[in-house]
Amino acid sequence: MFKPGAVFRYYDGTTDPARIEGLNAAINTMTAQSEEVAATISTVRTGVETGVAARSRDDLAHTVTTSIEGTFSIVVQAGFLRALSQTDPAFGQMFQTSRMNIHLPDGESIELPVLMAAAVHSMSVVAAGEKMRANGPPRDLAGGYDLLTTGTCAVPNSKVTITQRDFVIEGIDDDRLVLFGAVGVTRIYMVSNEQRFARVTDNAGGTPQVDVPDQASDLFEAALPAPGAPIEFQSITRGTCSFTLMPAAP
Repeated sequence: MFKPGAVFRYYDGTTDPARIEGLNAAINTMTAQSEEVAATISTVRTGVETGVAARSRDDLAHTVTTSIEGTFSIVVQAGFLRALSQTDPAFGQMFQTSRMNIHLPDGESIELPVLMAAAVHSMSVVAAGEKMRANGPPRDLAGGYDLLTTGTCAVPNSKVTITQRDFVIEGIDDDRLVLFGAVGVTRIYMVSNEQRFARVTDNAGGTPQVDVPDQASDLFEAALPAPGAPIEFQSITRGTCSFTLMPAAP
């Protein structure tokens, strides 16, 4: 579902003043819905602002990576329910009413409506990005790598090209986005990006067949080694996979 450049396009939106203004306007609209919603958004704003202010660039790289992945998961859910609503309009309402639990940069978790959760993820990337850019450029990791896996991994062994925009990175294998994440000062975080999709087959008046060959994403962490050294990633979610990015020979 997500192609090369998708992460950069999302990140660019969090640096665009017009897009940020639109995000703030959407949040203000939500705030006006009720006192309960206003109180929730106040809690969220505090969690984002205080959390980002207190966290290191390494921790903010984690925040950026998980917030982008959280947004992508919402996009997947929206597409899945939109496909289902073609056969049953009731599924279209599910996206409007569904809720999800997210973690704020201050470490607290909160359950939010999905659309509000998407806005909060963007708020987190906006705030974290401003602080990270203000502290100077990160290590440049762009280039070719051999990706070597160990264990049960969704991402296969392959040759990967790392591209980088500020502290945000994508790992591309031919025309596939296989990895994405963010670079801190001493640590780097990446997500293995499976090609997610949903297929709904209408069985001539019977129960629709739904195929969702989705796998839960896997978040990886690595210590940044000396320039030119292999980067060794360990899973911090599934725990069944590790991989190394070995700089390709010139």
